[in-house]
Amino acid sequence: MQETETDRIIRNHFASNIFFRTLFEKSADAKVIIDPLTSEVILFNELAYEQLGYTKEEFRKLDLSDIDIYENKEAVKEHINRILAAGEEAFHTKHKTKDGRILDVEALAKVVELANNKFILCGWTDVTELYESMREKEALIKELKDSIEEIKKLREILNICTYCKKICVDKKSWETIEGYMQSRTKYDFSHGICPDCMKEKYPDYAEDAKK
Repeated sequence: MQETETDRIIRNHFASNIFFRTLFEKSADAKVIIDPLTSEVILFNELAYEQLGYTKEEFRKLDLSDIDIYENKEAVKEHINRILAAGEEAFHTKHKTKDGRILDVEALAKVVELANNKFILCGWTDVTELYESMREKEALIKELKDSIEEIKKLREILNICTYCKKICVDKKSWETIEGYMQSRTKYDFSHGICPDCMKEKYPDYAEDAKK
């Protein structure tokens, strides 16, 4: 990426403004400054490239579309134009690291004026662990809701055949207890023989088991 005159002006501005440069470089968030005319990142802090596993030189060669999994180059340009029109935008996206991991990030982009030119200052925070925790909680809530529905179904009055013990599903359909439960719950079934049935059906084995 060849440095333009605008890039040099911005870099000189940062070099002369120690307070602003310190806030930018030492921020707890990854930060970049984007030239909206080219969609290129012209300045970035250390966290921006370290968070994604790149070296400074590697990150300098990347386009925004190289790290954002949702937006290609054209989509990046459209997004930049929306931010320019609105003045700022907070949004969630996903970034791809050098080793292929996907990070959830919360980003805030603002239009800033430097050296009489408009640029976009964008910062983002890695919220991957927070989102994973939220997804786990959502999965647990769904599991609990499913369990409640299963309990509600099992509380219904069941019409069971006096002889074969099948369950009446409707007027023309009967199911075994195992089939009925498996189709309505998450339970699996295995079969064994209780002591009373063992005595009745296999008295010899029952006596041997006592010895």
